Amino acid sequence: MIETFADLGLKDIDKVEEVDLKIKEKLGLGVDILQEKIGSYVASHAEELSLQFRTITPFGKYENLIENNDDMASFLKESCSKPEHWKLEMINPSDVNKSLIEFVFYCDAVDDQDNFKGFAFVSMSGKVRHCFARSSDQD
Repeated sequence: MIETFADLGLKDIDKVEEVDLKIKEKLGLGVDILQEKIGSYVASHAEELSLQFRTITPFGKYENLIENNDDMASFLKESCSKPEHWKLEMINPSDVNKSLIEFVFYCDAVDDQDNFKGFAFVSMSGKVRHCFARSSDQD
């Protein structure tokens, strides 16, 4: 358990592996747990998530462009629910609740890797409070 975000001891130059070790040590959970939880959210919400996209370009391959919601939902469920496609982008103290840490992930399976984000909010004691994903098309 930690008392403040600074107690994590993260540095801007830390690699994902170093960040993972620090959060395992300080919070008792790793990046892999958060990736799994975001993947589970995507699998169970694929149909509604598909409505947030105009199109999806699987793995950045424009020749495979998906334009209809049923096919987008299938792709989200089959590919984007896999934890290995969720890459840690940043960690911040939550803007809304200072007792939470916000983990932001991007999905490397969608478009050019900047259009589908996953969010995990974790308490200072290491409990996952909320996970979800959304399209950047919603901004």
